[in-house]
Amino acid sequence: MKHIRLVVLALAVVAAAMAAAPSASAQTPPTPPTVTTLPGSTAIDVNFEFTGATISSPADPTPRSMTGYQAAVFVQSWLPDALYGHPELRDPPPDLPVYRVDLTGSWGGDEPQVGYQTVYYASDGTTAYMSYPQGQVVTPTPSDPPPAPTTWFLPPPRAIEAFNGTATLIESAGTQNAATAAANGSRKATTSNDSSSSSTPWVLYGVLVAGAVIVIVGAVLFIRRNSDHVAAAD
Repeated sequence: MKHIRLVVLALAVVAAAMAAAPSASAQTPPTPPTVTTLPGSTAIDVNFEFTGATISSPADPTPRSMTGYQAAVFVQSWLPDALYGHPELRDPPPDLPVYRVDLTGSWGGDEPQVGYQTVYYASDGTTAYMSYPQGQVVTPTPSDPPPAPTTWFLPPPRAIEAFNGTATLIESAGTQNAATAAANGSRKATTSNDSSSSSTPWVLYGVLVAGAVIVIVGAVLFIRRNSDHVAAAD
């Protein structure tokens, strides 16, 4: 009687696993964040894409425009360093003209902000100086008055060529992620996490079934062995 209860218990485990697996695998995946696709823009990362810029300075009465591609190359030349690096802080010499650059595009985030931010640039032709005032609110039109340049840092030398509009976009993990996300309509560049999470219930299901089968086989073998011993004794 005891052995029969073991077999019944194992079968109950299998039935519970089969009932739980469909409900676990039917969970609704989370909705991916928004991906921006601005007309005429060039992306440097997911939700970081730019449509143009206007450069102005009291030293130059004629403002200069950047295309979306040139603006993206310019931002790519200094933004990663400004956000994630440790650039040297240094003020430009007081005799250098300071240029205000009003950049328009998408400024990152799960719900990206689209509009303008302002940065400042100065250069002696050899060294570039950048100021990216923090805490800016992305605005639909250039801010007036603009944030004052108070903290300056030295960007990579490539910023000079990018400011002049002669640099080219560097292919990076960011640009590849942006292209993949835009093609898939999802901010996630890969689906490895999603696929692994969706397969988890089936992995648990398999473990439960395997365990139940082991119990059943063990119980059957145990019953047969005892039966053989009883028969031999008789």
